[in-house]
Parts: sequence; C-alpha cells; structure tokens
Amino acid sequence: MAALPLKMRQIAGQLEQLMPEVDMSDFSSSNESAKESAKYSRRLAALAVQMESSNCSVQDALDSVVDGFGDIGIDAMYLDEINRNLIIVQSKWHESGKKGISKNEILNFKNSLECITDLNLGEANKRLRTHYDEIVKVLSTPGYSITAVFVTTCNNKINKENKSIIDNYIKNNKRRGR
Repeated sequence: MAALPLKMRQIAGQLEQLMPEVDMSDFSSSNESAKESAKYSRRLAALAVQMESSNCSVQDALDSVVDGFGDIGIDAMYLDEINRNLIIVQSKWHESGKKGISKNEILNFKNSLECITDLNLGEANKRLRTHYDEIVKVLSTPGYSITAVFVTTCNNKINKENKSIIDNYIKNNKRRGR
C-alpha cells in the first residue's frame, strides 16, 4: 500500500488494534495494495457494527463481515438480539481520506437494502445468505428494526443530493411499513 497520509495511518493503526484478525481467506487478488485496502475496509465495517451494538464482541463484529465477491453491496451484517436490531453496513476505505461518497455508491447501497428487505438474496455470497433466517425474523417480527450504516474514511459531510436519496428511501419505507 502506498504511504498513507498521517490521519489515515492513525486510523489504520487504530483499526489494526481494535479489529486485528479480519478474515481474508476469500480474497483472491495477488495485488497486495488491493488486499490491504479490502482488509481495512472490512475492519472498518466490523468496527461500525461494534459501535452500533451495545453487546457485540470484537469476534462477533469480525464474524459479521460478509464483504467479498457476491456481497450485493453489503459489507457486514449483525443481528443484535438484545436491542432487536439488524445492523447492515457498507464501508469505504479511501487511502487519501478525502474521496467523498458518490451518488452511485449511495444508490448501490439503497439497492442493496432493497434486496435485503425484499429477501432477494439469490445473487448473494454464502456469508450473506447465512443471515437469511435472521432477515426473515426481523422483517416478520414486530419490534425489530434495521439500522443501515454507510461508513467511510472521508472527512466530508454527505452532500445534499445523496442525503435526499437516503431520506426519500427512509420515508418511502416508513409508508410501506418497513
């Protein structure tokens, strides 16, 4: 991996301490830089899960990572049974720490959430499909909720257009009872 800016080196160091042993056994690229970026993105997803759940261990957070080929745009998923909350994470590791969230990335995440809420996991990888029964439980049991998290190393706020996409998605799903 190229030399990281100071802020990103600090974030990388914290991720290595907090989420040390992320599974990369499915990663087939021989490109070491791509593998390192994917490793940090997975660590970031696991940390987001742990931060959203009051009872998630480091190992549970690491086990929640579903990132990889066929992840349909979902990088981690964790069912917090105590809080009756399904946590769904998309993470973006940008080495510069400056690249913002694109409209396409937001739309892809929204489409991913729709696949989950429509139980359309036909194209999903094995790690994501193992959550199928949990998803069904959340969607069919009163009192459960879904928290969608888009985490990035970008230091910019989400722009108005992307915020509008997410706000409209939430509003439409509330109307549909989701």
